[in-house]
Amino acid sequence: MAIEYLKKVVDIKPDDAEAWIELAEYLEGVNLHESMNGKENVLFFSSSFYKFPVTAYQKSLKLLEDTADAVIPPDLVNNIGALHHKLNKFAEASSFYKRAADACDQLIEGGASAVRWKKEKKKKDYIVF
Repeated sequence: MAIEYLKKVVDIKPDDAEAWIELAEYLEGVNLHESMNGKENVLFFSSSFYKFPVTAYQKSLKLLEDTADAVIPPDLVNNIGALHHKLNKFAEASSFYKRAADACDQLIEGGASAVRWKKEKKKKDYIVF
């Protein structure tokens, strides 16, 4: 039932990156739940099922990339890599894993820059002439 609601949301708001991420995460969760319960004959257990969440994740990534000043979450890119890995598309997986690592580095650098800026600002605030 939840999947129908999520599909309706992305049908109504196809430019909503968060909705696509929610749909992909739900589809991954269904796959995990079904495989843990030993339901090997269901569609969700087959590796071809991973094509659905990877498509949803890639749609959300494209929407974020097309948005000015959007921050690409490293975990989103990593999830796409993990799904490509499960589909035995190792070159694509490697590419997305590298992008995820680069995105993490950028977040760390950005955070470090913000800390340095705040530190310098505080130094200036305490200088008395």
